[in-house]
Amino acid sequence: MQKFALAVLAIGLVAVLSLGPLAQTVQKLDPVVIPGLSAPVTVIQDKYGIPHVFAQNVLDLYRVVGWLHARDRLWQMDNLRRTANGTLAELLGPRALSQDVTLRTLGIRRAAEESAKLLTLEIRAELEAYTAGINAYIQKINETGDLPPEYKEIEISKVAPWTVLDTLAMGKLLAFDLAFDIDASNVLTYFKYREVGSKLGFNGHALFFEDLFRSAPSDPATIMGSAEGRLESTEPQGLELPTLSPTTLALLTDFVERLREIEFFEPIFRRAELMETGSNWWLIGPKLSASGYALLANDPHLGLDMPGVWYAIHQKTADGLNVVGTTFPGIPYVILGHNEKIAWSATVNPLDETDMYQESVVERDGKLYSNYQGKLEPVVAIEESYKVNRVGDGVTDNFEDAPKTTTYIIPRHGPVASLDLKSGQAVTIQFTGFYATQEIKTFRLWNRAQNLQQFQEGVKYFDFGSQNWGYADVEGNIAYFTGAEAPLREDLERGAVSLGLPPFFVRDGSGTAGHEWVALQGEREEGHSIPFAILPISEMPQTINPPSGFIVSANNDPVGVTVDNDPLNQKRRGSNAIYYLDWNYDIGFRAGRITELIKQKIAKGEKFSVEDMMKIQADTVSLIARRLRPSILQALKNARASDAADELRDLLKDPRIIEAVEQYLAKWSLATPTGIPEGFDENDSISTDGEGFVLNTPSESEITDSVATTIFNVWLSVFIRRVIDDTLDRLDKTMPKPGGFFAVKAIINLLEKFPKKQGKGESDVDFFDVPALFLSPEEERDWLILKSLQEALDLLKSEAFARAYNKSEKLSDYRWGKLHRIIFRNALHPQTDKFSIPPAIFAQPEYATGLPVDGTLAAVDVANYNVKGTKAEDFGFSRGPSQRHIVELNPKGIRAWNSLPTGQSGVVNTPHFGDLLAYWLVNDYYPVLFTDDEIRANAESEQEFRGN
Repeated sequence: MQKFALAVLAIGLVAVLSLGPLAQTVQKLDPVVIPGLSAPVTVIQDKYGIPHVFAQNVLDLYRVVGWLHARDRLWQMDNLRRTANGTLAELLGPRALSQDVTLRTLGIRRAAEESAKLLTLEIRAELEAYTAGINAYIQKINETGDLPPEYKEIEISKVAPWTVLDTLAMGKLLAFDLAFDIDASNVLTYFKYREVGSKLGFNGHALFFEDLFRSAPSDPATIMGSAEGRLESTEPQGLELPTLSPTTLALLTDFVERLREIEFFEPIFRRAELMETGSNWWLIGPKLSASGYALLANDPHLGLDMPGVWYAIHQKTADGLNVVGTTFPGIPYVILGHNEKIAWSATVNPLDETDMYQESVVERDGKLYSNYQGKLEPVVAIEESYKVNRVGDGVTDNFEDAPKTTTYIIPRHGPVASLDLKSGQAVTIQFTGFYATQEIKTFRLWNRAQNLQQFQEGVKYFDFGSQNWGYADVEGNIAYFTGAEAPLREDLERGAVSLGLPPFFVRDGSGTAGHEWVALQGEREEGHSIPFAILPISEMPQTINPPSGFIVSANNDPVGVTVDNDPLNQKRRGSNAIYYLDWNYDIGFRAGRITELIKQKIAKGEKFSVEDMMKIQADTVSLIARRLRPSILQALKNARASDAADELRDLLKDPRIIEAVEQYLAKWSLATPTGIPEGFDENDSISTDGEGFVLNTPSESEITDSVATTIFNVWLSVFIRRVIDDTLDRLDKTMPKPGGFFAVKAIINLLEKFPKKQGKGESDVDFFDVPALFLSPEEERDWLILKSLQEALDLLKSEAFARAYNKSEKLSDYRWGKLHRIIFRNALHPQTDKFSIPPAIFAQPEYATGLPVDGTLAAVDVANYNVKGTKAEDFGFSRGPSQRHIVELNPKGIRAWNSLPTGQSGVVNTPHFGDLLAYWLVNDYYPVLFTDDEIRANAESEQEFRGN
């Protein structure tokens, strides 16, 4: 490919950007006036709906970027800023009020106000220019009444102006969603296990840590393991048995119950309780690349809503900026992408940046104080007022006042999450994101960075929202860095966990237990933002050009701190201090599978192409099934033995069990296709005219794989409930149950340790005991496996799955695509779904319950569902690859491809509403256009923006 022709001509002190002639078929749109532009700005929109913005300077550029974001995504932006600011009820009405109260209490907007104080003059000027562009568009539509159609549904006629603080608050919100931990629910589970265990004679501590809520991943692949080796562990740390007061536990219960009612916190709970988080990236160095250039692949897993979270854009100025990639509408900078020299990628690294504290408080003369080290310290009280949109009353812009609330903040720790004045106890939350931070500076630097050193400079400013950053450049470098400020805790720095309360539990806020974040000594280093000591950058997981020639990150443990199931027994370099990152990472299968595929190719002496990277992103193999299927096959074999117990042989009288195992599970390749003609699979494609799909008729092997996927996944749900939930219910029906990957890890661990432990956990609880049977442990295990299979097949033919299988008893009807579906929801759901996909597009009857897509739990092409689902809709999904990005770092011109769900426009019935979804559904890609020739050849429209 030819490099973008950039002619910079000196005319006085002004640089002029020349684009060259466009094709005759390009639509010339009417010019737009944006007050404040110092020179004309040209926007060429390509046929994928992606704007290429060419300006003389960055201030003009960001003004126009603001206009474009608002034009295409204003409804989304307004929702996000109001979520962050705690004013969403002014749009959506009463259903958002409790969320507003909670997010005001936590204080994302307050944190944004603090972060604003750290803005450099350059960044502030750029954000103000961006804000001016948004407001120019808002003013225009407020005057014409041409608001996005969602506003008519909620009877709103005007959109409030945008502010710089809205941008900062939105950035805080997005990072908050990825980094904030709700430790409370796991704490409640732990203490319940302890309580019941003390009564019934089992070890509740071991039940939690060793059996059901294990830290160790099921696949031990680590980021540094793919690169250079793994961190060495010492002997297990062990914990003294902690205690919390009944009042504190009651306060935690109250807090958790309130948060569960709020939609915004659902993904945070899923991350905390189910370990459901995601994203993949991997880097291939030049020596392993077929082209001889570094390769980068990235697919961040986020909510799959309508519109999608990302907005693709190309930004170029005459004074040197030239970057293309994806932005968050509401923030002007490219978050993920490449410029002329470097490319970067991201996955979540769930560093523990959140601590909860039990506090002692007293009220004196109408004022509240906290008791810290025996002294009373004032508690800050902030009165909050709210307005609520009266949606549905037929009156436009009709708001009512809601009851006021008071937010309490203990300055030493943070906002009060739950308070009991009668007992004088409270629970507070300390979180790095509640302080002034500078992560927005990171992206500004990276958009302009030209080499590894400049990229590393940007890492220093990424303060919270902890990420694993992948890096590749045209010089052939590949690298990995951790971006976050990880606070040091006093007790861990002394080498032990005080009072048995680790950072992932609720800590003692009295100041006497050593649970404080370590006070900062001396001056902060450049980029260090929070007012506490942090783990030095030199000790954060990172590697540059590892000998292996590749690096893999998929939310897995970066250095191995949890692989021995003890996250607290590693030491900092040259110190007795505990090297603590977090207590739980991903289950490990995505990282393990990517690493496996890379190593397989290396072992064959083959090198990687762009197409190979795409193929890995489309991999749907179930490694969970690889680990558990042998137990099912062996159970059937054992049941057929001549000396098998009658209870086992009786199960085989049901021919469906034998058919399910022999005809489907045993023949399964472990791929997880839809298996239906209308399904979207990785081997389908976009039609050559780009106007539709080529959906292949599934082959016999694909149908077998599809049915096997359904049977296995529903079996797993039943088996978990049989083995774990029923066991806990027999002990005490109030015992909380593990879900998600905690449950999967527990099942894998219990089965693989069965030869040694005979079904008992480290707690001495027998998970495979069937009270009605008097068989050997092995026979009862096999009976549970096969009985769960029978119950899964009964479930599939029942009313609960009728919308998918119409109560069919034929196993061949149980195609995965009938069950595994997605709807891209608009924020107005459940009020209306007219702006969701389907039905806004894909309105055909066969897609009424969602779009059928391949993939499964913990696959590389992830599509997680409810692991313990009991009805058809539980096996749908709403989070997954929010983009699939591939970059080849050719020094003569970087090439890139991407695949975004939905489309660039969030406005229904516009040309680029949902048009990119076609690529995403079948794992296809559109080229990321970067050069002059590419842009001109694929231009759809040209528009000039001028000042007044």
